[in-house]
Amino acid sequence: MTDTAKLIVRAGDEIDKSFDLIQDKNIVGRDPDSDIVIDDIEVSRNHLTIKRKGKTFQIEDQNSTNGTFINGRKLEKPSEIKNGDLISLGQNNVLEFVYEKINEIPESSQLGEIDQSKGTEIKKEEIAEDEKPLKERVQKEEPDKKNEKERKEETSSQKSEDQKKPTWVIILLVALAFIVVFCVIPLIVIEATNQWCNLFAGFFNSMSPGVCP
Repeated sequence: MTDTAKLIVRAGDEIDKSFDLIQDKNIVGRDPDSDIVIDDIEVSRNHLTIKRKGKTFQIEDQNSTNGTFINGRKLEKPSEIKNGDLISLGQNNVLEFVYEKINEIPESSQLGEIDQSKGTEIKKEEIAEDEKPLKERVQKEEPDKKNEKERKEETSSQKSEDQKKPTWVIILLVALAFIVVFCVIPLIVIEATNQWCNLFAGFFNSMSPGVCP
């Protein structure tokens, strides 16, 4: 991982101009020999310094005429500055301190190897999917076809059984119904009311004279 530090002009004659903080000690001022030159009468020749200590940066005013302000507060002693802090030099010049951490970018050859390896993995997966044995795919389809065929056979056999009900069963049921209605029920009524002689007197007297009055 690498990092970059710079000052960006946010107010002044050179708005959006950027200055990289390359040195361990960077002098900011109006002097042409300064590391960062701000050509403005309000800026002292050696206005301030920004020192780098590892991953931190410290700013110190160099007894400038108009002073140095950090986020609106006057800088009285060396202080640490952080990303986004605004540094005012006089009334017209404002610099923003920007500190960025940048992830290291792999070299092009490494990127090529990574992409190539990913592509190989993808191709292997696609080939493995396409090269599945035909027999395996057929075996997965066969059970569904068999089940469907069995269901059709069961349905057709059930229909044929319903259609082939024997007619003798129907005749037997009709005969039983006739016997019950015209024989069994009348006999039960006659027995209950004792009307044998009233209904069949001639028949019984012919069989045994004097049985019925």
